[in-house]
Amino acid sequence: MKTNCNKLLIALVLVIPIFTAPPKSSIKWVEPKQGIKLFRLPRADSQIIATVPYQAQIQILFRNDEMVEIQKRRGHWAVIKWHDFVGWTFDEDLVWGSYIDTKTVEIKELIWQRCSVGQAPDEYCTGQASGISLEFEASDFKGEKLIKGPFIEACEALNKQSFAGRKNWRLPTALELKTLVRCTAGPQTLLKNFKQCNKGSVYPTIDATIFPNTSPNMYVTSDRSPAPYRDTVFSVHFEVGSTASSYSNYAMLGLVRCVSEK
Repeated sequence: MKTNCNKLLIALVLVIPIFTAPPKSSIKWVEPKQGIKLFRLPRADSQIIATVPYQAQIQILFRNDEMVEIQKRRGHWAVIKWHDFVGWTFDEDLVWGSYIDTKTVEIKELIWQRCSVGQAPDEYCTGQASGISLEFEASDFKGEKLIKGPFIEACEALNKQSFAGRKNWRLPTALELKTLVRCTAGPQTLLKNFKQCNKGSVYPTIDATIFPNTSPNMYVTSDRSPAPYRDTVFSVHFEVGSTASSYSNYAMLGLVRCVSEK
């Protein structure tokens, strides 16, 4: 009877989400660029629960003592937690934060600044994002694009320092930036402008395991707003997931996450 109870307790530990802050010793990151599979059982032919993306931060809940060999690599099967998913994976695909590129994230042919402008480019994106006054001049625009001003300069500063070895950093377009929105309560499709994530979505509405410490506020894009808000730009508001016109107001602040092409 005691043995059965112990087994039940172990099973509960593996499936019940942990709500307290996990110890840093249990936190690792996904190393393979293709991501990793999360299995229901510790077997490569088991049912796949989810695919965890490259550079995602995960928590190790349990690790088998038995050493196994998979594709000529020796390691252990481990139970990990990623968002609300809990399952088995091969621990040789997981690394400490010091072994990942903490400066950039590659998603669909674009290279994103992993941490917001103003934050330290470390594993946890330490610090606060730098807020810039949402005040624009007519001369800051050329047609439908923002071409001058402090938001543009924030990305140009990365070019001057060859941040992450790149010199083509720029402010993202509205379409590019909204692809980072993650609505946990739906919809799963790309949101149209001015539309929000469904009620109950976790905020900030972004994958925080890839972009940690993201502020649930407005991130500015290079796209000029349509009439009657021509004196401002589209911003993505990561509290609700919407892409909408920012109010031109020196007292309001916008944030920056720069992007570059491969």
